[in-house]
Amino acid sequence: MRSRRKRLYLLYLKEGKVYGLAFADNKFLSRIEASLEELPYLGPDGEGYLLLADEEVQYNVVSLPSSAKIQLRRVMMHEAEGMSATPASELIYRWRMVGSGDGEDFYLLAVIPGELGSTLLSSFQNKGLRLQKVMTFLDLLIERGRDVKGRGGGCQIFFEGEKIYILFFRDGSFLFHRIFELALSLGEERFGQELVLELKRSVFYLQQKHKIPVEWIQAISPPDWLDENLKKRIEKELKAPLEVVHGVLAELGPLDILAEGIKVVPRLLSFIPEEVELGRRLERISPALSLFLAFLLICGLVWVWWTWSKVRDEEAALVARKAALEQVEDLLQQRQGHLEELKRLRKEAQDVFSYLQKRSLIHLPLESLPYLIPPEIHLESLRWISKSANAQQGKYKGRNSEPFPRQTLQLTGRVDGQRWEQRYKAFWQLVEALRKAPFVQRVDFEAVELLKKGLFALRLELKGIKAGVEDEAAAVR
Repeated sequence: MRSRRKRLYLLYLKEGKVYGLAFADNKFLSRIEASLEELPYLGPDGEGYLLLADEEVQYNVVSLPSSAKIQLRRVMMHEAEGMSATPASELIYRWRMVGSGDGEDFYLLAVIPGELGSTLLSSFQNKGLRLQKVMTFLDLLIERGRDVKGRGGGCQIFFEGEKIYILFFRDGSFLFHRIFELALSLGEERFGQELVLELKRSVFYLQQKHKIPVEWIQAISPPDWLDENLKKRIEKELKAPLEVVHGVLAELGPLDILAEGIKVVPRLLSFIPEEVELGRRLERISPALSLFLAFLLICGLVWVWWTWSKVRDEEAALVARKAALEQVEDLLQQRQGHLEELKRLRKEAQDVFSYLQKRSLIHLPLESLPYLIPPEIHLESLRWISKSANAQQGKYKGRNSEPFPRQTLQLTGRVDGQRWEQRYKAFWQLVEALRKAPFVQRVDFEAVELLKKGLFALRLELKGIKAGVEDEAAAVR
């Protein structure tokens, strides 16, 4: 028996009338145009995507600071209630981020009455059609515009009868939109003038608000009155090229956009009620969930049996371990006395070390050092190297290749001065002052970068100091 082909329906609801396209195996079958009540039976295996006209939806673009921590759900609930003057419990409201710029994130908020969502689902269900998604036309235009590869600022213009949509983007990020209707009483000769004026107002707002120019323009499925002369006028007024885009189903308007941009549908807002979405998700996962629960039950029974058998085996081991612990406790009591003695010795050693540290006389040369440094010189680092450090790291050899046996100060710094003669003079003034200092045994320096950058490094071998006098070995020298 030949299987029935699964059908896909793209539908557009406007003023109570349904316009649609029917597909089977990605092939176009037919068009649909009927009121919701007179719509033919589309089932039993049809799936549909419904696009709502603007008359059924309330929109708002909400701008929020990018860096702020905001309870987004609460903000959107408040905005939805303010837009419709209806409690949030009686609404279906959805939002998503559609762009960002200048430290702000832009969210498209769309609201419909909750009763409308339930009515649409039941009406199409009675026609044998399962709606997979209920979307809005403006959301579709925004997502299609974000996929345009044009760089910089730009706009898209879409024509639906007397209604014109103008959407502005920057590098794939939505900024804002305008919707206005042409006054049919003006006649087609005035339509172009109205369009140019609205575009100029919108571009002026773009430049004032976002500080960017228009670099590209797209007109989607334009009417006949947008001729070549009007196209050139728009390009001249906005100083940007205008691209005219025609679809293969241009006479169907919004359905043309939906059919050619079907890949963006998963990213669009959906007005399927949350309880219906939850039920559908449960339907999809219920077989797998049943298998998973059965698996958990079997695993639980195996675990109970294994635990019971292991408890029996470990009861005897626990008795033996208890006896071993009693023996360990006796050993611990014996070692406790040894530990107390070690703690006492450690405390005495720490007291001696603290006393020796307080007797250090390193502060004496450090207090004298600032008085020897000329004002043009700024020290950047100072490091103390003791004999023990020299022994571990290897004794430093200076310019005369003789090792330093004593404690050493390592200094690095910079000489200020625009001319090299000034830097040279200040540096040698410091060296001579240090050589004459009573606490310095020897001065060694590195000044390769002195003339070019003013950088230098010094190593000072210090004389031994005891109770304010020089070390005996130093005195003999």
